[in-house]
Amino acid sequence: MALVLLLIGILPLKQHPVWTESGGDFTATKYLGILCVVYGICYVVANRRIPRYFESTPARWYVVFFSLVLTSYLCTRDMTPAFNPILGPVSLLVLGFVLLSVADSVRRLRLVLLTTVASVGWASLYVIREWEKSLGWATGARGEWVVGDSNHFAVSVLCVIPLAWYLPQVLQPTWQKWLCRIAAVLAFGAVVIGASRGGLLGLLAVTLFLAARSAKRVRKLVGLLVLVVGFNVIYPYSPLQRLLKPDEGARESELAHRASWIAGLNMIRAHPLTGVGPGVFRSQMLKYAPAGYDGPPFMAHNAYISVAAEMGIPGLAVFLLVLASTFSSLERVRRMNSAPRLITHAAVALQAGLLGSSVSIGFISGEHHEFMWLIIFESM
Repeated sequence: MALVLLLIGILPLKQHPVWTESGGDFTATKYLGILCVVYGICYVVANRRIPRYFESTPARWYVVFFSLVLTSYLCTRDMTPAFNPILGPVSLLVLGFVLLSVADSVRRLRLVLLTTVASVGWASLYVIREWEKSLGWATGARGEWVVGDSNHFAVSVLCVIPLAWYLPQVLQPTWQKWLCRIAAVLAFGAVVIGASRGGLLGLLAVTLFLAARSAKRVRKLVGLLVLVVGFNVIYPYSPLQRLLKPDEGARESELAHRASWIAGLNMIRAHPLTGVGPGVFRSQMLKYAPAGYDGPPFMAHNAYISVAAEMGIPGLAVFLLVLASTFSSLERVRRMNSAPRLITHAAVALQAGLLGSSVSIGFISGEHHEFMWLIIFESM
């Protein structure tokens, strides 16, 4: 189980010198993933009981979605770029298999949830340290080195902040409560200095949802909004400041977003049923870009447009069904009076994380974001 927890712990570290930047194409993270798969198989065999992998509705819709991704890839692989776009979905499939195989008790689920929180808290330390070393308050540096792109890291933060908010209400011993609280503070600071505008909108969605689910809603809503808005007003390079007073880089980013969205919509019109194929968007963007656009090709900057453009409208429909069925399933769990408090509290937290990440991926091509799928697998 320690191997699985370690794998979750390093998920946010995209450019770590040990886990992802060493070993060439076969990194230490991939070796660890293989070990986790072996452990998952051995655990299932040793227990002589096959887990009910497909019992939940989200799990069944996920299998349909993965099947569509695989089928689309096989039909269009001659058009795919140098990187293999099926590796990401396969890695997520492996992660789901491992989690559903070994997290088969409340105690083990608690360890998985705690590690999920701790991993983003630890990654946030890297962001804050890099921001401090780069004099971010004066330069606007976003501390992106180890965690990679700040917009993608914002999705990880949005998935975890609700867990860090809710779990201390039911966890024992005290050190677990403080672990979550400290991770929440670090993650909040990291997402603010990361200056992701999509992350800000996702954070507002999470804040409103948590306030609506809490007792004394008005007081908590005001307190949370004051905290979120206050930091964004004080910090001169915050996502709110980038929205209200965009600099040259922010304006160029907006133009790239609009161009990629228009290109994606044109792809959908041209290939509404099958799409252009997984991983093909960027290589085909200029072909479908608006007239007058002379910039470089980009990804879709919107997960929903990306899925529809690459896999067609049926692929988008199934993707949305995965998200909707997960939210609905968690709502049923939340209402179970007989369930342990850890389960019902985690259900609300995972709902909030799913909502926040669903908003944020409207501004990045994050349909295969590992942390969003991690909380979906945890909900299963």
